[in-house]
Amino acid sequence: MKNEGLDERKSQPLVGTWKLVDEQTILSDGTVKPNRGSAPTGVPIYDGSGHVASQIFRPNTMNGVRFSDHDKMLGVGERSEYEGYFGTCAVGSAAERITCHVDAAVPSETTGKDIDEQFSIVDSKLTTRSPTRGPDGKPATNILVWTRLK
Repeated sequence: MKNEGLDERKSQPLVGTWKLVDEQTILSDGTVKPNRGSAPTGVPIYDGSGHVASQIFRPNTMNGVRFSDHDKMLGVGERSEYEGYFGTCAVGSAAERITCHVDAAVPSETTGKDIDEQFSIVDSKLTTRSPTRGPDGKPATNILVWTRLK
């Protein structure tokens, strides 16, 4: 049985459950912004039949802005940011691209759309890179680093 799992990882390297260990954004001027907010946590799950479910939770943030103790004293309260989706995924012919079709998502603006990402796997670390927008509205790159859960 253990050999079957190893064979599946070689032919379908994304299959499994991953845990978020780092998040950063590279802005158009090359500036690297570390984690949005405080210590995000998340998991994507890829199965062998091409389905995916992914969730990311960023505590004490709203739209990527961290709330301080001072904000809470002013009555802003503790807010959190959550994003999640499920759908289907396929590894591109270049084997370094993955396209996920989103069946449903929160926030809902990605529902029905495709998410196209570059990815690489080194040892038990998965790194995904996807286009986004920086605070200035210019193109940026969001980078997520995951570790495989056993």
